[in-house]
Amino acid sequence: MKRILGLALSLLLLAGVGAGIHYSSRDKQASDAAARAERNVQVVKGLIGSEKEAFLGDPRVAGVLRKHGFVLELAKAGSREISSRPDLKNFDFGYPAGAPAAVRLQQVSGAR
Repeated sequence: MKRILGLALSLLLLAGVGAGIHYSSRDKQASDAAARAERNVQVVKGLIGSEKEAFLGDPRVAGVLRKHGFVLELAKAGSREISSRPDLKNFDFGYPAGAPAAVRLQQVSGAR
Protein backbone atom coordinates (compact mmCIF):
# COMPACT_ATOMS: atom_id res chain seq x y z
CA MET A 1 0.00 0.00 0.00
CA LYS A 2 2.81 2.41 0.91
CA ARG A 3 4.53 1.56 -2.35
CA ILE A 4 1.43 2.44 -4.43
CA LEU A 5 0.89 5.67 -2.46
CA GLY A 6 4.55 6.65 -2.95
CA LEU A 7 4.35 5.95 -6.69
CA ALA A 8 1.09 7.95 -7.01
CA LEU A 9 2.55 10.93 -5.15
CA SER A 10 5.70 10.81 -7.30
CA LEU A 11 3.61 10.81 -10.48
CA LEU A 12 1.50 13.68 -9.14
CA LEU A 13 4.64 15.68 -8.30
CA LEU A 14 6.11 14.98 -11.74
CA ALA A 15 2.86 16.06 -13.44
CA GLY A 16 2.81 19.27 -11.38
CA VAL A 17 6.40 20.14 -12.29
CA GLY A 18 5.68 19.40 -15.97
CA ALA A 19 2.56 21.59 -15.92
CA GLY A 20 4.50 24.40 -14.23
CA ILE A 21 7.21 24.28 -16.89
CA HIS A 22 4.63 24.22 -19.68
CA TYR A 23 2.64 27.22 -18.39
CA SER A 24 5.80 29.15 -17.56
CA SER A 25 7.18 28.77 -21.08
CA ARG A 26 3.80 29.68 -22.61
CA ASP A 27 3.63 32.87 -20.52
CA LYS A 28 7.21 33.74 -21.50
CA GLN A 29 6.36 33.37 -25.19
CA ALA A 30 3.31 35.60 -24.78
CA SER A 31 5.29 38.30 -22.97
CA ASP A 32 8.04 38.11 -25.61
CA ALA A 33 5.43 38.58 -28.34
CA ALA A 34 3.96 41.57 -26.48
CA ALA A 35 7.43 43.12 -26.12
CA ARG A 36 8.08 42.68 -29.85
CA ALA A 37 4.74 44.30 -30.63
CA GLU A 38 5.59 47.28 -28.41
CA ARG A 39 8.83 47.84 -30.30
CA ASN A 40 7.02 47.80 -33.66
CA VAL A 41 4.40 50.44 -32.84
CA GLN A 42 3.80 53.20 -35.41
CA VAL A 43 2.54 56.55 -34.11
CA VAL A 44 -0.13 58.00 -36.42
CA LYS A 45 -1.02 61.70 -36.08
CA GLY A 46 -4.59 62.69 -36.80
CA LEU A 47 -6.58 65.89 -36.94
CA ILE A 48 -10.15 65.15 -35.91
CA GLY A 49 -13.44 66.85 -35.27
CA SER A 50 -14.36 66.88 -31.58
CA GLU A 51 -17.32 64.55 -32.19
CA LYS A 52 -14.85 61.80 -33.25
CA GLU A 53 -12.86 62.05 -30.02
CA ALA A 54 -15.06 59.66 -28.02
CA PHE A 55 -14.74 56.94 -30.67
CA LEU A 56 -11.02 57.28 -31.31
CA GLY A 57 -10.27 57.72 -27.60
CA ASP A 58 -12.17 54.56 -26.63
CA PRO A 59 -9.80 52.08 -24.93
CA ARG A 60 -11.22 49.22 -27.02
CA VAL A 61 -10.45 51.06 -30.26
CA ALA A 62 -6.98 51.96 -28.99
CA GLY A 63 -6.42 48.31 -28.02
CA VAL A 64 -7.36 47.03 -31.47
CA LEU A 65 -5.13 49.62 -33.14
CA ARG A 66 -2.23 48.80 -30.80
CA LYS A 67 -2.71 45.11 -31.55
CA HIS A 68 -2.17 45.97 -35.21
CA GLY A 69 0.86 48.16 -34.40
CA PHE A 70 -0.63 51.66 -34.30
CA VAL A 71 -0.94 54.34 -31.64
CA LEU A 72 -2.97 57.47 -32.33
CA GLU A 73 -1.80 60.96 -31.47
CA LEU A 74 -4.83 63.21 -31.95
CA ALA A 75 -5.44 66.95 -32.26
CA LYS A 76 -8.94 68.43 -32.30
CA ALA A 77 -10.28 71.11 -34.62
CA GLY A 78 -13.64 72.15 -35.95
CA SER A 79 -14.65 70.23 -39.06
CA ARG A 80 -14.56 73.35 -41.25
CA GLU A 81 -11.30 74.48 -39.69
CA ILE A 82 -9.53 71.22 -40.49
CA SER A 83 -9.22 71.95 -44.22
CA SER A 84 -8.00 75.50 -43.68
CA ARG A 85 -5.17 74.77 -41.25
CA PRO A 86 -1.71 75.68 -42.51
CA ASP A 87 -0.07 72.73 -40.73
CA LEU A 88 -1.94 69.91 -42.53
CA LYS A 89 1.37 68.35 -43.64
CA ASN A 90 2.09 67.56 -39.96
CA PHE A 91 -0.80 65.08 -39.82
CA ASP A 92 -1.19 61.60 -41.27
CA PHE A 93 -4.97 61.84 -41.54
CA GLY A 94 -7.92 64.16 -41.08
CA TYR A 95 -11.33 62.99 -39.86
CA PRO A 96 -13.93 65.75 -40.07
CA ALA A 97 -17.57 65.29 -39.11
CA GLY A 98 -19.35 65.67 -42.41
CA ALA A 99 -18.98 64.91 -46.10
CA PRO A 100 -18.63 68.56 -47.25
CA ALA A 101 -15.71 69.11 -44.88
CA ALA A 102 -14.19 65.79 -45.96
CA VAL A 103 -14.46 66.74 -49.65
CA ARG A 104 -12.86 70.11 -48.94
CA LEU A 105 -10.04 68.46 -46.97
CA GLN A 106 -9.51 66.03 -49.81
CA GLN A 107 -9.24 68.88 -52.31
CA VAL A 108 -6.85 70.93 -50.18
CA SER A 109 -4.58 68.03 -49.25
CA GLY A 110 -4.63 66.23 -52.60
CA ALA A 111 -5.58 62.98 -50.85
CA ARG A 112 -7.47 60.22 -52.61
